Amino acid sequence: MNGNLDSRKAVPLELLVYLVVLVIAAALRFSNLGGLPLTDHEASLALQALRLSKGEQVLISGEPGYIALTTLWFSLFELSDFTARFWPALAGTLLALTPLLYRERVGKAAALVLAGLVAVDPIMIGASRSAEGSMLALLGLLAAVGFAMRSKPLWCGFALGFALAGGPALWPGVICLAVFLLINCKSLRQVDNRFLALAAMTAMVTLVLLSTLFLINPPGISAFGSSLVDYWGSWRSENPAPLKGIAAAWGSSTLLVLVLSIWSLIQGFVRGEARAKWLGIWAGAALALILMNPARQLFDFSWATVPLLALAAMKLVELFPSFSSDNRIVLIAETVLVVALVVFSFMNAVNLVNNPLQSPEEYRNRAIGAVLPLFLLLGMTVLLAWGWSGASTREGFIAGVLLLAGFFTLANSIKAASLGSRPEIEIRRDLAAVVGSEELLRTIQDISRARTGIENRIDVLIVDLQSPSLEWALRSFEKAETAAVFDPTASPSLVITDVNQQITAGASYRGQKIIWQEEPDMKNMTIIDWLKWSFFRIAPLENREIIIWARNDLFPGGNIP
Repeated sequence: MNGNLDSRKAVPLELLVYLVVLVIAAALRFSNLGGLPLTDHEASLALQALRLSKGEQVLISGEPGYIALTTLWFSLFELSDFTARFWPALAGTLLALTPLLYRERVGKAAALVLAGLVAVDPIMIGASRSAEGSMLALLGLLAAVGFAMRSKPLWCGFALGFALAGGPALWPGVICLAVFLLINCKSLRQVDNRFLALAAMTAMVTLVLLSTLFLINPPGISAFGSSLVDYWGSWRSENPAPLKGIAAAWGSSTLLVLVLSIWSLIQGFVRGEARAKWLGIWAGAALALILMNPARQLFDFSWATVPLLALAAMKLVELFPSFSSDNRIVLIAETVLVVALVVFSFMNAVNLVNNPLQSPEEYRNRAIGAVLPLFLLLGMTVLLAWGWSGASTREGFIAGVLLLAGFFTLANSIKAASLGSRPEIEIRRDLAAVVGSEELLRTIQDISRARTGIENRIDVLIVDLQSPSLEWALRSFEKAETAAVFDPTASPSLVITDVNQQITAGASYRGQKIIWQEEPDMKNMTIIDWLKWSFFRIAPLENREIIIWARNDLFPGGNIP
């Protein structure tokens, strides 16, 4: 009788914790979601949704799921950067609940910890805040596998349909799943044919409805094939991202997860645990696909991060119950020592990295300040273990390391949520962040208001600029157009060109230069530069400048054309 009452109390408590995790995940994904303008990659997809919402015929790219949902959203709500990023942020929030589907496989406690890790993981947060389909693909495939394990064919097919509409980001996950199924052939033989047929039919219906915008745009069904073509095309990228830099940035952003997952993986293989083996195979296959692809980006590590988070969650669940200290004072003292001395060492190491042109004496003192606290920590740890309690010292050391790693992960999570000091160079698919949108719009709106009385009525011509982000920024202007070349016989009020382009026209123009985009100089960044980016979001930048040309007669005393 008491056992039944205890179980009834435990279930609501577990659900309450999941609710708290969901709120944290939503806060990190929706806060200031529209604070930064869309990048070129995001804007190219948002513009397709915008045109479809206006009833125009558009050739849909390989991310039909995002485009269909965003088209619906644009038809109902105001066009904004927030609404363009709404569905990926919602998918990223719901991703924190997917461990519920795997509770029996990883354990209830581990599933709960895994949900918390997913909620605060910097890579997951960054991907969730980008207007694209990668988070839809990740959520869909993980949910489909979870529902399949629970013999829910309709839900499995529905989730799989969403995953298939997620775009090129889906295919690394599909390849990893195929590797798993090939190695574990028993799982294929155990699948019921009726289950497969029902799930496949539901997935196909979902995919068709999404791809065709609920049958309004039938040509959209070709977008599914385009996603596969786009993924394989990424393997022929002519501008490969630096392998060492990307790996260093990912590793430093997920330091806690890496340490715990490697520890859990090694221990699992020694013990012969099947869960650790399969999670390790999944992580290894995903990492191989990501690192070998020349178009690799930080978002792509999401497929490798999921199994590593699961391994880390299992290790954390194993660690905390074993904390039964026989000397609480020693445990607290060791924990404080670890935190204080490592922080002191880290601050001196950071000073060395950030100030390489120090005098020899300053450099020596900083180097000593970086190394000496670690030796002091080692000595104090040995003395505490030898003189008082080895078990309590070990637990204090682990607690101190976990506190530091947890704080570092939380700091990266806040930065990934664009709440740091340099949100313009945060984790995103397209690292070329738009920084000149506010200045450009303010200039155009002032001229338009002075000329027409309405801030978005003036005519604007964009000449020879392949910049979806610029087109998206001018989406509310009634007379904004694009052209491959400038017509000398025309005399538009405003012309926007690249900084190196001049215009020749019958009317006279005056120009204003604007820095439109900033992008980390990935090709020339060293490992030290990548570490600086990981810790402080500081990096050498490349700028893309544009010029806005205004016809002289728009200004008081200007020439009349």
